[in-house]
Amino acid sequence: MYALEQFELTDRCIASLFVNPYNKDKCKQVLKINDQEFEKFVTKFQGSPDKIAVPEQDSIHYGGIPYDATLFSTKFRVVSETHIDHNPAWITEKTWITILNKQPFLIAGDHNSCKKLQDMGFKTFDQFLIKPYDHILDWTQRQAAIIANVKYWLETDLDMAAEVEHNYQHLLQ
Repeated sequence: MYALEQFELTDRCIASLFVNPYNKDKCKQVLKINDQEFEKFVTKFQGSPDKIAVPEQDSIHYGGIPYDATLFSTKFRVVSETHIDHNPAWITEKTWITILNKQPFLIAGDHNSCKKLQDMGFKTFDQFLIKPYDHILDWTQRQAAIIANVKYWLETDLDMAAEVEHNYQHLLQ
């Protein structure tokens, strides 16, 4: 979300952000910004459009259910997965719920997340990318490629219906 904000793309997004004492230091470390910028960012975006309450204690875990299905009436989703540096790639409910709600997606997560999904038989919209990102090891470079694709997807009318339906049917199987 911070990168989307830097490129002035958040006004075209539906987003949620949960920062609590458990994950605050890790978030600041990943963003590499000063305390004042961090607090400004968190204050602006903290919360959820469907008002989901996330535990404040030692965890940020929320299993993804219940959720407001109308939040999936968007052009596509940028799935902010749990990790950006986990090996092997870690796929969570965030991706599975996206597939079940028939949404095209980009994954802001571990490198090779898309490869893992492809190995499982899913489509990851590679033919619609202007800048492949899944294989990039460096998070900053991978994030830049994801942002380039977000901008492209927002500006371009792409027909991803066949891939979306394939993923949905494949997950049901």
